[in-house]
Amino acid sequence: MSSPTDLKRQMKRAIRIKINDTVEKHCKGCTVYTANYKEYGQTAAQSKCTAECEVGKELSALGQLLLAGKESKDENEEELSPQNKVVIWENSSLEKSIWS
Repeated sequence: MSSPTDLKRQMKRAIRIKINDTVEKHCKGCTVYTANYKEYGQTAAQSKCTAECEVGKELSALGQLLLAGKESKDENEEELSPQNKVVIWENSSLEKSIWS
């Protein structure tokens, strides 16, 4: 039987793998990101991805799951509620890959 810590590690590992696979499949060579990077710079280009691109939004949500439980350095950064974590988790289709 796995301990809660082991399950948490497995979940975080699955999230990291999902992020990597998504970046490899959808983001490498993205012409929109490249154009925004050239015009606005890295920070603005990444902000546009997380605000306007569905893949970027999913990556941002998965990143928030990885950061859940860590202390925030930014006082204005809002904490994900447990309900939002469940919604993100269910929508990311990772649960099946962990338990299969």
